[in-house]
Amino acid sequence: MKTIFLLFFWLVFFSYYSLSTPQIALHTGNRCINCHLSESGSGLRNENGWRTVGKYSLIKTEWIGLENFFDLTKLTNSAFEGKLYFGGDVRAQFSRSLKPESKRRFFVKQITGYGFYEATDWLYLESGYNFADITYKNHGQQSWTAAVVLDPFPETPKVRIGHFQPGFGVRYDDHTMLIRIIANDNVYANPLIAVDFSDYGIELYKDVFSPTPEWIFNLSGGIFNSSNLSKVKINSIEGPKNLTGKSNLIYVLKGLLSETIGMSDFTNSYIGASILSSADFYLVNTFFGINFFKRLSLLFEYSSGKKGDIFSLNNFLCMLNYKVFDALYLEVRAEQAVADYKSLEIKNTSQQLVFASQMFLLPFIELKQEFRLIDTEQIPREFTQYKGALYYLQLHLFY
Repeated sequence: MKTIFLLFFWLVFFSYYSLSTPQIALHTGNRCINCHLSESGSGLRNENGWRTVGKYSLIKTEWIGLENFFDLTKLTNSAFEGKLYFGGDVRAQFSRSLKPESKRRFFVKQITGYGFYEATDWLYLESGYNFADITYKNHGQQSWTAAVVLDPFPETPKVRIGHFQPGFGVRYDDHTMLIRIIANDNVYANPLIAVDFSDYGIELYKDVFSPTPEWIFNLSGGIFNSSNLSKVKINSIEGPKNLTGKSNLIYVLKGLLSETIGMSDFTNSYIGASILSSADFYLVNTFFGINFFKRLSLLFEYSSGKKGDIFSLNNFLCMLNYKVFDALYLEVRAEQAVADYKSLEIKNTSQQLVFASQMFLLPFIELKQEFRLIDTEQIPREFTQYKGALYYLQLHLFY
């Protein structure tokens, strides 16, 4: 009963936040910053992003007699003449294997509140706190973020200082993808860099140049503390090793070339790369996305990492997303993650083929269904590998 009350409470009062979805960004022809208050996407939406998704609804609110309630929720997502933005995000997930003996799993993944305040026209404050259980504490997952954003001069980079996630790769709204995990010989893979991973650091953002009026190139880079990344353990012949040391720093650099208009009347795309390094560990991500006719999106990302001479990984995903209409999307996704423990001479491979639907039942209420075919392998084969199908259902409340 307490969980149900919390879900309802956050829906009515604070459920504003929605993680950036690259698929929808491609469909609408926007960059992350066009709809979000953060340069890297995710987090609070600005007025444009909030009003856009607030229109998505499979069920007309007048059909169920709630048009007055939802009309109130669409008034504004800010206060004090647009100086203060607030909101929240709730995610609950149900999962079950299709094997007869399997048990249902239900848990609340996220109950997060957010705030953003424009102190001056060049100084911004942002924060967030997740009240749900933190699953991956030993992989750097954190319950809170907070930062100060400085943007005093248009010709200089925007500066973000605080406790937040470094900008690398693409941030997806599905936390069960394989692109950021360490492949295991069973279905319970551990994250390399967990969802909501964050640490103290500073990051700079700048739109560097536009090669043509249709394109814009954004460059970002930063330095972070590694106290949370150092919690990740990598197996070796000498026992578990820290991914990096607490005294080492994390360095990140990311470049993104994206269309502002389109190569033609029927396409929209982006291409980019990033590198994250700390001591003898590095992670390189390359990514690409293209949309046709604002209807069909193809997204690809490849991630390659290495920890000295004891461990390496090679992960990729390829995603095809089709917009039936604004409130309904269909998706097919192929993913693979490979973890090579060189000193142990063990290689783990995880693969999954995902068939999914994403629907906005009502304004700010999203339901995602996924059917997954999963196959894991270990070479040499020492333990029982997993092969089977899983069904996922995720309820997402945002505002």
